[in-house]
Amino acid sequence: GNHEWLLGVVDKGVLNMVKIRLLGPRTSEWIGTRSDADYEPSCAIQLTFVETCYGTGNDLGRNAFRVNILATEAPVSWNVLPQTYLMGSEVDGNKPQPVKLMLNLGNNIWLLGVVDDGVLKLVKVRVTGLATSDWLGTRSDNDYDPSCAVHATFREECWDDGDDLSRDAYPVSLRATDEGVNSAKTCRGDIAQPLGDSSNGTNCPSPMMEGTTCAAHCNSGAIANGTFLCLAGKIRLQSVCSGHVAIGGKVLLTLSAVASGCPSPEQLRNMLARALEVNRDAVDGVFCEAGEEVPLSKNDALSEGHRTARALSIGGDLIAGVDGGMPAQDLLQRGLRLADNQTAFGVCLTTALRH
Repeated sequence: GNHEWLLGVVDKGVLNMVKIRLLGPRTSEWIGTRSDADYEPSCAIQLTFVETCYGTGNDLGRNAFRVNILATEAPVSWNVLPQTYLMGSEVDGNKPQPVKLMLNLGNNIWLLGVVDDGVLKLVKVRVTGLATSDWLGTRSDNDYDPSCAVHATFREECWDDGDDLSRDAYPVSLRATDEGVNSAKTCRGDIAQPLGDSSNGTNCPSPMMEGTTCAAHCNSGAIANGTFLCLAGKIRLQSVCSGHVAIGGKVLLTLSAVASGCPSPEQLRNMLARALEVNRDAVDGVFCEAGEEVPLSKNDALSEGHRTARALSIGGDLIAGVDGGMPAQDLLQRGLRLADNQTAFGVCLTTALRH
């Protein structure tokens, strides 16, 4: 952020790093230089090269490494705002409907949708300005998957199942911004409890943004084992410094589902255990959060006996090795199949939630 960049190379077994602030395509301002001869292996990989890698390095002088840069300004990235509407005589009797379903497909291409009278109505556009776009297609689906009516599970496959319509079927009244949009939930990072005799607090901010991680501070200066995760408004997982503590393998399971409402914690725990075919004691810390109301398709409304349902976020901790049970890797594979309605695990959970 703020045009600051952390640059690094591994040279002769030493991680050399420089932190700079970009001023132009070929100019920068020096912030700091560090090296680490005992770096964490993940710090030598682009995907897992993070700021904590710099934090464990040893300070060097300003001129230890010379930086020759060539930078370019990132292209404008547009975000669609909630003030966007689908219009026209084919939308709620010519009454504009706010777009509740939005998906960024990349390169400023957006998939927009509303559910109107049991029909999923979709438009694909390329955003070109604050209120302008290029039309890429229009489709509708009167037998859509319920998950396509939930923002969290609205995906490109929802478009693939629709029927093509003309350009003017659902005109778009667009509002967009080139500034970041942040609607994520937050967690109280200050309540994260590190484990281990040599732990000394955490580096968790408060508030902590949804999907971000943090870790324990270790007195020895070592990197903690594991991280905390902000998920569904709560701090989850564990971070441990060396000391007298034993933790069995855990898998954090999170799923999106559509049902009439949240089951009780006991019911959900039993549902997950049965669907995964594991001991009930292997399922712990279950949670369910009911989100937005989801309009069902005409066919689903007839079969379910009601026109709407709720978007649910469900999950819990799967504990490996309970009563000689399966290891964490096997639990992870079953958890992945639980999210697929085409597998026996997924069908079992979906059926339980609907009843």
